[in-house]
Amino acid sequence: MKKTANFLRRTIKIMGIALIGINLLRIFDKLTYLKFMQNPLPALFNSIILVLFSYLPSLLKRIKIEMSDLLYTITSLSMILSLALGMIFNFYTHISGYDSLIHFMNGGLLVYVGLAVLSIFTKNYQLKNISPFLLIFFAFNFAMMIGAVWEIFEFTADAFGANMQRYLDINNDLTPFVGRAALADTMKDFILNTSGGIIASIILYFDIKKDSKYLEKIYVTKLDDNELFTSA
Repeated sequence: MKKTANFLRRTIKIMGIALIGINLLRIFDKLTYLKFMQNPLPALFNSIILVLFSYLPSLLKRIKIEMSDLLYTITSLSMILSLALGMIFNFYTHISGYDSLIHFMNGGLLVYVGLAVLSIFTKNYQLKNISPFLLIFFAFNFAMMIGAVWEIFEFTADAFGANMQRYLDINNDLTPFVGRAALADTMKDFILNTSGGIIASIILYFDIKKDSKYLEKIYVTKLDDNELFTSA
């Protein structure tokens, strides 16, 4: 798993740096053959996020937190599918159903991320003493909160021409939707996030009850000074 995590980290870094260069160039030159990509400014911003994400494990170690290779791997795949392919390369617009698939998938993934976040503030032996229902309740609500924050991000990105909330009809010369139709994409995203979160929560509930071994690899580890020095 470590080799996979390291490979994804390097891939995301190289991809992000290359995309920063491409989108800086697109700001000054239209590069019409790259029309399939997101508009230059939001694409540049998202490319910077990719590069920063590649440094996430190192940044966390500076505050004495170690992200597991399994957690980094699954979040990396999500970043590639959602941010790189979905947003920068505009798969959300050009591939039917891609947006729905990613929202459903991320709704489930964020439940596991929520559990990892909880493990930062709780010792592993304490986690085992917490009711599985309360663990799932926190993880599910964390996923729903991030889903809501993401919709705020989409709304903000649309101010720079991204059309992430699909308020412009891409099949009708970008004519703005009116009334209930303008809300359809956002509400569909909320429903898919929630559906993915519910399914992941049910699976995770029974895994916690069984004390499944992979959960130890989801949890985030807090390093003491000696561990930090050794891993440096």
